[in-house]
Amino acid sequence: MQNKRGLLLLEQIIKLIIAVLAIVLILYGATVLFSTYFGKQRDLQAQGTLERIVEKLNGLEEGESDSYPLLAPSGWHLVAFDVTQNFNGNFQKPGALVQQNIICVCEKKCESKFCRSIKLPLRQGDSLARIEISVLDIWFTNLVEYYNLSKVEPTILPADLKEEEKSETLFAKEKMQTLEWSTELPNITKKYYDEHGLKNYVASKEEFEKIVRAIIIQESRAITDALGCDGEVGLMQIMPGTAKDLGLNIPEYGTENISQLQPCADPKRTAVSKCNKVHPENCNKAEDERFDAIKNIDGGTRYLAERIAEFKNVWLGIAAYNAGSGGVRANCNPLTITGCPANFKGRLYAEKIKAKMELL
Repeated sequence: MQNKRGLLLLEQIIKLIIAVLAIVLILYGATVLFSTYFGKQRDLQAQGTLERIVEKLNGLEEGESDSYPLLAPSGWHLVAFDVTQNFNGNFQKPGALVQQNIICVCEKKCESKFCRSIKLPLRQGDSLARIEISVLDIWFTNLVEYYNLSKVEPTILPADLKEEEKSETLFAKEKMQTLEWSTELPNITKKYYDEHGLKNYVASKEEFEKIVRAIIIQESRAITDALGCDGEVGLMQIMPGTAKDLGLNIPEYGTENISQLQPCADPKRTAVSKCNKVHPENCNKAEDERFDAIKNIDGGTRYLAERIAEFKNVWLGIAAYNAGSGGVRANCNPLTITGCPANFKGRLYAEKIKAKMELL
């Protein structure tokens, strides 16, 4: 009798175990199916996002900017790679796509199936196409994120600075921190950033300030009374005609020919202001407002902001600061920084400024 009861108990235990295992298997299967379904949904969403990006990129002309909303899986990232360079150090380019310009939607790593080659290459000759993407909003379900592809435009590679130039830049950077006018510079740059609507062309007010600091270093090495061969004066090396247009007071110096004089010997230099690098004794520092550090920076920053707004492009604006608006329009076709010849002085200047910005 006891044996029979024991067998019945054992049978019930076995049935219970089988029932529990069945429930576990059912739950596991449901979980797998659920994960597979939503995993495929995320994959499809990522692939759909890629297709829309590629379609948009392929429809853009060089130098054109546009904006439109995108959907991408929550926690995923939009990453761009070119043939030779990884643009995002946090992600590794899929090995199978090494020889392509691609854009990817990546989760923990970038997989080939979530990458697409793009018609508009990230590298065009010695220039790059910049792609900026920002998160706009997150659904309360936290399943998707809204992205905005805000700008797709050609940009430039920084110049390859010599060690001496790097040292001078870093020295001037440290020097600036000790000078009284440096504390006022952020206020000046913010003022003209807002007045000229530069948020559409320059990433931030801090970035614009960095551009101005790089120009000061390039132009004068942060020397307040620096003089140029063509009659330019001060921190941002403002020319006499430009100074008058900006409302700065300068004496009537007249002009002279210094084409044969060192260190400014150049046959093109036939009529420059008598206040110049060769003849500093002609300069009237008391009446020439270009020697006032704050007024010089204010005028130079305003002129730069006007050029950026005029061309609706930060690099063309910087090129025009050096070569003038007429010089940019005469040399750059199409009117993009990559449309400027590689040896055009305005483009070379912009490349120098970009290199120095990276050191600030």
